[in-house]
Amino acid sequence: MGCGIQVDVHYTCLRSRVKRVHSTGLRARDIISEHEPVPHPSERSLHRTVKTASRIILAALILSCQAARAGEAERPAPAEGLPTVEKLVQVGAHTITRDELDRFFQAFYLDDDARKQLDGLPVLQREQVLAEGRSKALRELMDRHLLLAEAKDSRLGGEGVRKVVDEMVEQRLKEFQARMGSAVALVRYLHEKGITVSQWKTYTTDGILIQNYVWEKARSGMNLRPDDLRRYYEGHKSEFRLPRRVTYRVIVVDPTGCKTPEEERAKAENILAAIRGGADFTAQADLHSLERDKVKGGLRVVDAPPALPDWLPRLCEGLKEGEVSAAQQTDAGFCIAKLERAEPSRTASFPEVQEQIRETLTAQARREARQSLVERLREGGNVQPYPAGQKMLGL
Repeated sequence: MGCGIQVDVHYTCLRSRVKRVHSTGLRARDIISEHEPVPHPSERSLHRTVKTASRIILAALILSCQAARAGEAERPAPAEGLPTVEKLVQVGAHTITRDELDRFFQAFYLDDDARKQLDGLPVLQREQVLAEGRSKALRELMDRHLLLAEAKDSRLGGEGVRKVVDEMVEQRLKEFQARMGSAVALVRYLHEKGITVSQWKTYTTDGILIQNYVWEKARSGMNLRPDDLRRYYEGHKSEFRLPRRVTYRVIVVDPTGCKTPEEERAKAENILAAIRGGADFTAQADLHSLERDKVKGGLRVVDAPPALPDWLPRLCEGLKEGEVSAAQQTDAGFCIAKLERAEPSRTASFPEVQEQIRETLTAQARREARQSLVERLREGGNVQPYPAGQKMLGL
C-alpha cells in the first residue's frame, strides 16, 4: 500500500510557494519536502550484499530485532524500576539504542511478503543475510544522525525554517490521512508499523532537513552547463535508445443484445462494413466497444520486444499503417483493429532527454555530496560504538 511508508521510494522534491522567511534569509520555496522520510534507494546498499532480494534482507533485519527482544530475558537484569536500554552507538550527542533500531526497521522495512520469503531460506543463509544486513542498516542510521546534527547546526535549524518545515509535514500528514481514508485508519496503519503519528512526523521532519542540507552542499559545488549535459548525452547514447513503438486502435465488440455467436459475428461485421464505408474508427470504438475493455477511441500504444524488430500485436499482424483488420474472434470476443503507426527503434534526440540528463546529474551530485559529508563527519570522531554496536558492525 503506497500510504506514506515505503521502501522503494524515488527521491522527489516539492517546492513550497510561500512567503520569504526573514529570520534566516532562506526562502520557503528553497525547502525541499521529501515524499517520505526514507533515504534515496541508491544510497542503500543492503541489496548488494547477497543474491537474495533486498526485501528478504530487510525482513531479516526486523526478525533479528524481534529475536533480540525475545532474548532480553537472558541479559543482566536492570535495577528495579528502570527499563533496559541497550546502547549501540554514540553519534555526537545522540545515542542509538536497540529500541530505536527496532522501531526504525519495523516502520520502514518490514512487510508480510518479505517475511514469507525469509522463512524459505536455509538457516545458514538466513544468518548470513541477518549479520550483513544488520551491520549495513546500523551504519545507515548512524549516517542519518550525523547529517541531521549538521543540518540542525546550519541555518536550516533556525526557527523560521522550522516553521516552514512543520507546515510541510502537516500537509503531508493530511495527504497521508486522505489516502488512508480516515484518521482512525491512519493511526491503525502506523500502529502496525510500530510508530505513532508523532514519531512519523519526526521521521518526516528529519528527512526534509537532511535532504535540504545535502542539497545545499551539492548545489554550492555544482554548476551544470549545457556542455556538461551534451557531453553526458554523447557518452551515454545507449541509455536513450527507444524501442519500436506500435500505436493501434481496437474495438472489442460489445455483445449486448446478441443471443448467439453468429449474432455477435454479424454485429462485428456490420461495424467493420461501416468503417470500410467511411465511418470514423475512433467514433465506432467509443460507440461499440465492450465497457470492460473500453478506452478513449480504442487507442493502444505498446513497445515491441527488443529482440523482435518487426513485431506487431496479434490483432495487427499483416497490416500496414492505416489498414483495418477483419473481424477476429478472440478470447475477449470479436475484435476489429486498426494499425495507426509503427515507429522504428531510435535514439532519443538531445532536446528530448536534456531535462532527464539534468535530473540524473543533479541526483548524482546529491549522492556524492552526501557520501562526502558522511565520510568527513565519520573522520571527525563523532561516532563511538558501544560493545553491542561494535559486534553488530563487525569491529
